[in-house]
Amino acid sequence: MRLRRASVSVEHLMQGRVSRLARRNSGVAAVDDDGVRATILGLTLSYDELRRAWCSGCGYEYPDPATVAAMPGSERAGCPQCGSVAVNFAMEFRATVNTDAAFTAYKPPSASGESVRHDRGAADPRVADADLEPSGELRDRIEGRASTKGASELRAARVLVEYLNLLGAQWAPPELHRGGREEEGVDAVAAHGDQTLKVQVTTPEHSAWSTLAHHSEFVRVEPDVEAALESIKSAIERKTLFAGREEVVLVLDATDSLRYALKGVADAFRVKYGPWAGGAGYQSIWLVGPFADLVQRLDTEA
Repeated sequence: MRLRRASVSVEHLMQGRVSRLARRNSGVAAVDDDGVRATILGLTLSYDELRRAWCSGCGYEYPDPATVAAMPGSERAGCPQCGSVAVNFAMEFRATVNTDAAFTAYKPPSASGESVRHDRGAADPRVADADLEPSGELRDRIEGRASTKGASELRAARVLVEYLNLLGAQWAPPELHRGGREEEGVDAVAAHGDQTLKVQVTTPEHSAWSTLAHHSEFVRVEPDVEAALESIKSAIERKTLFAGREEVVLVLDATDSLRYALKGVADAFRVKYGPWAGGAGYQSIWLVGPFADLVQRLDTEA
């Protein structure tokens, strides 16, 4: 299944075609009836108007919907026509999408494969998608030049911190490290009391950015995940020369190159290289996708 056009959209939200909806940070997270998860950062949903209230039993239209909505079901007198206390409501919501909104749709692994699509606006735009087919074929596409080093490092650190905080941690929003970043091997830090989360960010992606420096789109099709696994391993190997890395969390940035963010790729890496990664000397090693549901630890066995 491919998500060339993400199947969860603002229109889906407005038309009520989502099965679960929740606020997340500065945006909205949704799951549609096909199981496709979407995160829209920069989208604000606000209640605008209660349009109608009618009896679930006979269809009687209540003349004052707001009064009916404010009254708990156990306290309602019942429908004047049939006596039922069950009421249907029609509400209107307003959606506001900021100019820097980011949209991500994700189809978890299933018999039809695994897919992810990301669309980010503002000064650092990105359109990217990736598909892992049931046959094992791995496809991905990226539009736009590479982000600046600082922008990509901070973005990946923020997604990791969001994920860790969802697990119960209480890290403050990360900031770029202002010290000797190259010498210390630390790109971003987050604080909680007297504790500091030290994050080093690298990327398994290289070939795409050289192509995108001269072309608007990069497309790649491979018969399996093996090349992706080797790129991840090479990215870790390049960072194993730093002393003191046992106090540092290593992040492999897959926020823009989405093939590395797929769970099928991370699972295959842990099967093949999980124990090796566990001996690389870092406090922990993470693959970080464009949103928290696609953050996966690598230095463990499958």
